[in-house]
Amino acid sequence: DHRDLHSFPTRRSSDLFAYDGDDFVDGGAGSDQLYGGGGSDTLLDGSGSDSVFGEAGNDTFIVASDTSSDYFNGGSGVDTIDFSQSTMAISVDLNNHQARGTGKDQIFDFENVTGSAYGDEIEGDENVNVIDGGAGNDWIISGRGADVLTGGAGNDTFAFDRNDILSGRIRYGVDTITDFGGGDRLDFDGLLSGNAYTALNDIELREVAGGTMIAVDFGGSTGLVDVVMLDGVYDLDLQHMLSSGQIVV
Repeated sequence: DHRDLHSFPTRRSSDLFAYDGDDFVDGGAGSDQLYGGGGSDTLLDGSGSDSVFGEAGNDTFIVASDTSSDYFNGGSGVDTIDFSQSTMAISVDLNNHQARGTGKDQIFDFENVTGSAYGDEIEGDENVNVIDGGAGNDWIISGRGADVLTGGAGNDTFAFDRNDILSGRIRYGVDTITDFGGGDRLDFDGLLSGNAYTALNDIELREVAGGTMIAVDFGGSTGLVDVVMLDGVYDLDLQHMLSSGQIVV
C-alpha cells in the first residue's frame, strides 16, 4: 500500500518511518533515513546519501542510480536489493557487504540480488540466495547454499568454487540455474584442475525430473558431488559443452 508515513524532516534530510503493513517508502531527494517497520515493504532511497533499514518482513530495496554512498540493511526476513535502475554495470559482493556502480554502497543482511541491464558481477554468500543478473553479460558467483540463479538476457557466466560446494564431509547444497541457454557458460575452474580433455572423466551430466544435474568428481572417498541443476534443459552433450566453452575448466 501507499501510506502516509511518519516523517520528521530537518532542513536537508528526513527520517521516514513506515507502519506495520506492507508499505511503499520513497526517500526522494536529500540524505534520508528510511525505516520499513513490520511487514514486507518496498523502499526507494532516492538521490542523496541515505541510510535504509528494512527491519522485519521480506523487504525489497530499490537502489537509486546516483553517485552517493548509501547504507542499506535488510534486517530480519528474506530481503532483496534491486539495482535495476542503475545506469551502469554494478558489482555486488554479499560476503563483503559491498556494492559498486554509480555509487559505493554498504549492504548488510540481504539474501537476494537483482542486477542492472548491464554486465554485472554478483557474488552470493553462505546463505540461500536468489540472484537475477538482469540484462547484460553477467558474471554470477553462487557462494554457499542452495542458490537460485538467473542470468537474464545476455551471455552469462556462472562461476563455482570448491569451498562453496564442499568442505570435508559437509555439502552446502545444489544450485539451480533457471535460464541456462546457448550463449551462457559454467566456469568450473574453481572446482577442477586440468583441461577440457581430462574433465571428460571428472564431470557427469545426469537428466533428472525438471532438467539436467551436473556433478563433479572431487576424487578420493568423496567421489561425485552434485553442483548445479540446469532447470528445463535436456539433451546436453558433455564433450560439446567442453569444446564449445559452455563449460570452462
